[in-house]
Amino acid sequence: CSCFSFHLVFIAQHAPALLYFARGVAGFFLRSFRRRFFVPDFLRSISVTEMAIAIRPTNQYLEPLQLANVLRHPTQKERILVLDVRDEDFAGGHIRGAVNAPSEEWCNEAHISDIIDKHLDGKDMVVVHCMFSQQRGPRCALRLAKQLSTRPGPAKPIVYVLRGGFNGFVSQYRHDHDLVEGIEDAYWKQ
Repeated sequence: CSCFSFHLVFIAQHAPALLYFARGVAGFFLRSFRRRFFVPDFLRSISVTEMAIAIRPTNQYLEPLQLANVLRHPTQKERILVLDVRDEDFAGGHIRGAVNAPSEEWCNEAHISDIIDKHLDGKDMVVVHCMFSQQRGPRCALRLAKQLSTRPGPAKPIVYVLRGGFNGFVSQYRHDHDLVEGIEDAYWKQ
């Protein structure tokens, strides 16, 4: 315990921003830390939300099986939004109920705000994906998470990236019509 305390004091003296390395525990950690140790005045004036914005968020990934389970659950499926950020490669099918928001439009902050206003009310989870979730999906998920973190309000949905993207999802659930729709066999045989 004393070794742990020493490290915390050392971190507070030399690199206060490191205290906020994880958004999820930052609030709890900061409150606990302030009760036990001296915290400089400049840190007391920075809110946890401001620190979370300053540090680049990282993507959380959701496996295709996890998404399938949520989409099949009678009450949870209403609390999730699937954002498909594919552009012209949207042809050939999509996850049932997904909203297509092409990645080429995501450089406009007003577009992201519009998506939040139109589609995220009452949602607990947002799953973003492109074809493979290697570039467009993760980039759009980060932009969405950053925009959500700047908005006031206590309840914000958790933003995930679908691991493997639509290609990974459709390879497992191509014939499950409760999960995918508009699948064109000719497109997937190419």
